[in-house]
Amino acid sequence: GSNIQLGNAGVITATTFKGDGDFVDVDVDGHTNLDNVSIAGITTISGNLYAEGNSIEIKGTMPYLALTDTNSNPDYSLFNSNGVFSIYDGTNSANRLTISSSGNVGILQDLDVDGHTNLDNVSVAGVTTFVNAISVSDIRSDALTLKNASGGASYATFSNGGAAVLNWN
Repeated sequence: GSNIQLGNAGVITATTFKGDGDFVDVDVDGHTNLDNVSIAGITTISGNLYAEGNSIEIKGTMPYLALTDTNSNPDYSLFNSNGVFSIYDGTNSANRLTISSSGNVGILQDLDVDGHTNLDNVSVAGVTTFVNAISVSDIRSDALTLKNASGGASYATFSNGGAAVLNWN
């Protein structure tokens, strides 16, 4: 074969390039269409990333997407770890929301619901505070009884038909 040598100036236009592909650095200025690009290692993008199609897939043993707000905190990440989806607050090192593989939802702090909400099979552990009136309907027994935390003492019983019994120490 022949060798080509260039001085400090010159442009080579090639319609075909064949070689071992051992490039140290490829610098492309302007718009470039690349088909079937495979990148091994870290890819840094300055500017916006646009993707067209039906999906973006992140694979790994613990795939995540980091959402870093460069001028405010907190910063969040979306994780899939061992089948548990979580929204992680990286600034405060806390999972803010988790969804287990069985569908159970965990919320670290208070849940504030505005408007009407229908909840089935609600179990409340701890203190419950009501600001406005409490309405209970469709009681499955003959009475509604208010008991202490252990269930051993009854404070009030409201029977079907309007009778009420109040107990106190």
